Amino acid sequence: MEIYLDSNKIRQFTGFTPDDVWKKVGIHTKFSGSYIFGITHESIQQLLQSKDNKLVTYKPEEWNNNEILMKVYNRHIKTRKIPNTMIN
Repeated sequence: MEIYLDSNKIRQFTGFTPDDVWKKVGIHTKFSGSYIFGITHESIQQLLQSKDNKLVTYKPEEWNNNEILMKVYNRHIKTRKIPNTMIN
């Protein structure tokens, strides 16, 4: 796990499992790392086991790249059906 401040990495925690990493972080210790990182969630398990697994990650210094942001937007936001709650 990496923690950034203004595009500068200020801390890094490593471990063999999400639980190892979360123990090193040392906050909210009543939760497991697997729970915090969503590894145990049913939809994440399905995604990780899927043959179409095309997970992509980007570093903070890439977040200003419009081409990358459009790929993320099209894959994760545009495809969601968000109801329009505004009238007129």
